[in-house]
Amino acid sequence: DPRHAVVAAAVRDGMLALGYSLKQQEHAVKLWFDYCSAERPSIRKSSVWAAGVIYALAWVESESGVRQQRDLAGQYGLPPSTVSYRFGLLRKSLKLVVYDRRYSTKKPPQ
Repeated sequence: DPRHAVVAAAVRDGMLALGYSLKQQEHAVKLWFDYCSAERPSIRKSSVWAAGVIYALAWVESESGVRQQRDLAGQYGLPPSTVSYRFGLLRKSLKLVVYDRRYSTKKPPQ
């Protein structure tokens, strides 16, 4: 679905603006496409999903720079509950965990 690629581009743009590395951007896009393969989400506003994916990657990496959904919600002009809902869908479907080996660019602290 071409709309899934639009979300992937929005994820990259949003993460670039927030200072994420190229590797982190790639892992977030992989997370998004894995979700798309599993769930085939319908897309009305790409920014809604982009914010959810960026938050999911920040959560997986245990990033403190992005506080809860509020920061991303403000950046995208969305209610925090919208970002939270999308993150919940991603987390449940992909069974995400902190420092998830599939998506995290970091290793868990020893």
